[in-house]
Amino acid sequence: MPQDAPAPSRSAAAGSRSVNRIDELFRDFRRTGDVRIRNRIVEAHLDLADWCTRRYGDHAMRDDLHHVAQMAIVHATERFDPDVGVSFRTFASRTVEGECKRFLRDRSWNVRPPRALLELSLVVRRQQEELGHLFGRPPTIDELADHLDTTAERVLEAIEAYGSRRGVSIEDHRPDEPVGASVARACSDLEPGYDAVDDRVAVSPAFSKLPRRQRELLFLRFVERRSQSELAEHFGLSQSYVSRFLNATLQQLRNEVGRC
Repeated sequence: MPQDAPAPSRSAAAGSRSVNRIDELFRDFRRTGDVRIRNRIVEAHLDLADWCTRRYGDHAMRDDLHHVAQMAIVHATERFDPDVGVSFRTFASRTVEGECKRFLRDRSWNVRPPRALLELSLVVRRQQEELGHLFGRPPTIDELADHLDTTAERVLEAIEAYGSRRGVSIEDHRPDEPVGASVARACSDLEPGYDAVDDRVAVSPAFSKLPRRQRELLFLRFVERRSQSELAEHFGLSQSYVSRFLNATLQQLRNEVGRC
């Protein structure tokens, strides 16, 4: 070695030995097909799964994404040819990233936008994080558009699409709402039909137990909206008797509801 040439560092030498060992393991695996050798290679590169999960996963899907990344390392190990001239770590990292992106594109969206917009939303999301670290603040829409060579409108559309990845339960409570509030309760306050359904379900068993004449009276009064004078003419009774008959029937219905 020439005297003016720097000596290889210990870390470089260790890295070279590590690569050589991996190449030897791959050749042994290709020759024998021994699953134990494959597993040793996979275990030595599980950090790639951790990296991809941190980069692309959120809390709601972190476990699923991590499993996808681990399986991608297994598949990369089975397909890799050490004689091609590319390091396995490079080959595996691209395989893992591709599988994770495919999973996010195909499996993690409750509302699926068009494919081009879906893929752009993932790119925008990643660039938001990278530019945020670079600038020390969240990037503006125009900065994202310039960096991605697209329009601000497309960036906004991609951000909105990314926000629709997860559906929201109608029982979810928003931080700005009072305790006990939810989308479901808000809907029921705005739409009285929900309460009407609940009332019908509660009254129906008790109503079916009433005699036919009383069921007919209630139907004519509260469904067809007949007046008491019309009811009196229909049943051939005085209006005052119809009024007492109606009150007694309603009280009987309340008692039946209480027993049901």
